[in-house]
Amino acid sequence: MVELEQLLREHVEQLLPAAEFAIEQMWHGSVDWWDHRTQLDRIRRDADRGLGDSPLSAHVQVRHLARDCATLLAYAGAER
Repeated sequence: MVELEQLLREHVEQLLPAAEFAIEQMWHGSVDWWDHRTQLDRIRRDADRGLGDSPLSAHVQVRHLARDCATLLAYAGAER
C-alpha cells in the first residue's frame, strides 16, 4: 500500500498543474468553476494525508488518491 500511495501521490502532483490551468480557463463566476476549484483545493490538501494506522484507513486513502487522479485526468483532458 505504501508504494501504491507514493505512486498515486506523484501522479496527483504531476496532474494538478494541468487541471488547475484547465479550470482557470473557465469563467470564474460560474458555479462549475467554483465547484471545480473547491475540489482541486481538497485534492491538494488530501494528497498530503498519510495512510493512517490501520489497513482500512490505508485502503481508503489509496482509493481516494485513485479517484482524485481520475478527476484530475478528466479536468486536464477538458483542457485539450
